[in-house]
Amino acid sequence: MTHTEAKFWNPQTNKLTTEPVSDQDSIEKLISELSKKYPNPNTLPGFELVSSNKTYGTLAIAVAPFGWAIIHTSEDHLTQHCTNSKQGSDEESLDVQWEEVDSVPRKWFIPKNEALVGIKQWMLDGTLSPAVAWCDKCY
Repeated sequence: MTHTEAKFWNPQTNKLTTEPVSDQDSIEKLISELSKKYPNPNTLPGFELVSSNKTYGTLAIAVAPFGWAIIHTSEDHLTQHCTNSKQGSDEESLDVQWEEVDSVPRKWFIPKNEALVGIKQWMLDGTLSPAVAWCDKCY
């Protein structure tokens, strides 16, 4: 059985924090707690999911009130896939707090429920759900 951890930079302590997550409820609880810690309303929370099965790669997740963006990075760090809502332009982006603030294109944000389907599939077996629109142009 694999175990998954969420890793994020705590904006109050500026330290890397790791918490175990096991399902949709624990991820939503984490996001609720993270959202309260961000002092800048113009910067969205971001976190990374890491599985004990390293062949899964990682998922980086940005959370906005209108949707979530997911970036999957392969185990060898050579391949990335990102969610794609096909809405918004390449120029429109939002600031997300990872270790540092980085911009994420608006078009990568998909509805929360769709994102949760993708996260659940990845946590189950490390694959990218066909129910989610993925793109390999994550730059």
